[in-house]
Amino acid sequence: MSTAAILAGGLGTRLQTVISDRQKVVAPVDGRPFLHRVLDDLSDQGIGRVVMCVGHKASTVRQVLGDEYAGMCIEWSEESEPLGTGGALAQAGALLPDDQPFYVLNGDSWCDVDLEALAAFHRKGPAEVTLTLTHMADASRFGAVELMDDGRVAQFTEKGRDGSAWINAGVYFMEPAFLAGLPHRPSSLETDLFPRALGIYGYRGGGRFIDIGVPASYSRATETWRCPAATSHGALVLVDRDGTLNREVHHLSKPEQVVLLPGAARAMRRMRDLGLGIAVVTNQSAVGRGLLDTVTLDAVHARLWDLMDDQGASWDWIGYCPHLPGGGCRCRKPKPGLAQAAATALGRSLSGAFVIGDKGTDLGMGRAIGATNLLVRTGYGATEPTDLADHVVEDVWCAAVRIEQLLQGERREH
Repeated sequence: MSTAAILAGGLGTRLQTVISDRQKVVAPVDGRPFLHRVLDDLSDQGIGRVVMCVGHKASTVRQVLGDEYAGMCIEWSEESEPLGTGGALAQAGALLPDDQPFYVLNGDSWCDVDLEALAAFHRKGPAEVTLTLTHMADASRFGAVELMDDGRVAQFTEKGRDGSAWINAGVYFMEPAFLAGLPHRPSSLETDLFPRALGIYGYRGGGRFIDIGVPASYSRATETWRCPAATSHGALVLVDRDGTLNREVHHLSKPEQVVLLPGAARAMRRMRDLGLGIAVVTNQSAVGRGLLDTVTLDAVHARLWDLMDDQGASWDWIGYCPHLPGGGCRCRKPKPGLAQAAATALGRSLSGAFVIGDKGTDLGMGRAIGATNLLVRTGYGATEPTDLADHVVEDVWCAAVRIEQLLQGERREH
């Protein structure tokens, strides 16, 4: 059972002029306590146990939650004096797992992130803590987080810097060893502990971000909840299959070999919410090699569809090239044939299209049709050259987040 700790003990001094009779995490947003919305997302993503770290006006939080919410067990760690985020988490240590990582969230903010994808990124390296990062057009109120090439945090920049940047979105995946080293005294994770710690990594998978810490952002929270996504005006996204949506298997030839990658279904749902036309396009030379027939390939795709459908995700069209390399066909990526067939089948233009894939052949197709290319670091993407990529992202969930940002006009470099 996955556990999440929620930090909800702050004094909320900046919000006192708007909300003074309760803890800010239960301030109403569009008629519901903000914390309910945070917990709804945790429940939807399979979190079974929540540890509430409370202090200031703790009783108002207890009254709202009790000991169970949306099927999740709620346990309580209450501070008798202000401890800050670091001290509060240290105090809650006895309630948190000592044998597996757990999630930590700020209770006064929410970020659209796939928790499974965050955990998968964390487990690829030696991280003690992985921070979810989201991109802000104006990061001056939050400060910035700069990463090294391997994802480790290079530095935290203080608030007040003008311009856009990746910021800490307040959603963490943490090893018990880091928790064990926290001081049992007032401290801040963000300003005292993370900047001085080793093994802090950043995951650029944070999408929409809502923060209710100040009156201006609190007043915008309702609008953000009611208008959850940009619209794409009919753009087409072409998504590779193996290594991008499902686990890479050399010459995959059996339906039971299909395993979705973390974040894949949520990514497809997000792109659907954006109004994108979604086509899955895949080279399948295994057919030409005689390793599987088209009936079996259809069964493989049916399995992929079922796994997506179980999580409320889908696509509009799927196409494949059965030919061997060097056969001279027009449909084998990097040739543009599959992209053109998808556009024709869906009645969409290739102008403004996006391509998501883990290989140079995917990006070569994108270059051939003038698409925006997103290289994922899953599958073969971990070692693939980036010269054809417009954006390099960790996984298909991060690709969906980046596309949303691009549709909103925030151009970013990889």
